[in-house]
Amino acid sequence: LSLALGGGRVKDESWEVRKAAAERIGQVVDTADFDLDDDAHPSMLSLALGGGDGHAKDEHVAVRKAAAKAFRLQIPTASSMRALRRALVGGEGHDKDEDADVRKAAAKTFGTPHFEESDWVGLAIGALSRALRGEYVAGHLKDEEAKVRKAAAEALGVIGRGVEVAIALRWAKDKDGEEDVRRAAADAFEKVVNQVTKV
Repeated sequence: LSLALGGGRVKDESWEVRKAAAERIGQVVDTADFDLDDDAHPSMLSLALGGGDGHAKDEHVAVRKAAAKAFRLQIPTASSMRALRRALVGGEGHDKDEDADVRKAAAKTFGTPHFEESDWVGLAIGALSRALRGEYVAGHLKDEEAKVRKAAAEALGVIGRGVEVAIALRWAKDKDGEEDVRRAAADAFEKVVNQVTKV
């Protein structure tokens, strides 16, 4: 599994094999239960998204999308969070992934419930807010694809809390140019407001 995705700087030539390896690693919730190489753990998924030690991201979109989705069952780590953020909005000298389906998969992964309980929720919220609304002060524009912004709004509705989330969702529900995004943002905004009023 590790070698298929590029562990040890070698990777399988077939994108189908690399995609299958990413999907399989994503199914391994506890690597202690499996006979895997030491480096064949979820950080291998980061390699496919262009994470760590100068690795270039996988050239095939299906592999990158599978890697982003595979993180949904994994406990968030520093490398996984950085890889997902880079895929969604860029950062650390990387541009965001050029494929909207990879960015959408990263946004949806951030919106899985176990990310809400992680120490990394702030990083996830920041990336999702940037994809949804942009950061005008920093010169970052919102994602140009409505399906990515919609996924970001939905994810914020799952893990979001606090003023930053409410501001991003309110802006999107009132001002986004796409009806699907406005609807998703309105639903997420209602969830976030209901959480705040319950406290």
